[in-house]
Amino acid sequence: MTDGILGVLSALTYIFILLLGLGLAAVIVLFIIDINQKQDAVRRNYPVIGRFRHLFSELGEFFRQYFFAMDREEMPFNRAEREWVERAGKGIDNTIAFGSTKSLDPPGTAILSMFRFPRWKAMRRKRRPASSGRTRDNPMKPDPSSIFPR
Repeated sequence: MTDGILGVLSALTYIFILLLGLGLAAVIVLFIIDINQKQDAVRRNYPVIGRFRHLFSELGEFFRQYFFAMDREEMPFNRAEREWVERAGKGIDNTIAFGSTKSLDPPGTAILSMFRFPRWKAMRRKRRPASSGRTRDNPMKPDPSSIFPR
């Protein structure tokens, strides 16, 4: 009975050592690939470990909403700025919607409006209603106050 159990344990030990050896061989192959590639500086400087960066940045979006800091809370460079720089460095479109994650509550925050300096009612020019065609006195003659002189 004990011989059967020892035989099973021995087989499991060999399988475990084989899997460890295959894992180590895979890590060595990934290390060689990462050292020799030239596209990603993080993978070149931190072989094998640098591969997890992209995975964590993709999964981080789901974890951040419950556990970690928001996109603009980190210092000195927040996550939104780092992602913008990364996209710009790769030549990918780096345009973002204005104010999508930026808080507009603090005093001094720039807010865009239609007119930088809106006119006061006293400064506005009075305009007469536009008329054209049959309702005008002389429909074919241009208006003297027109911006398109002849």
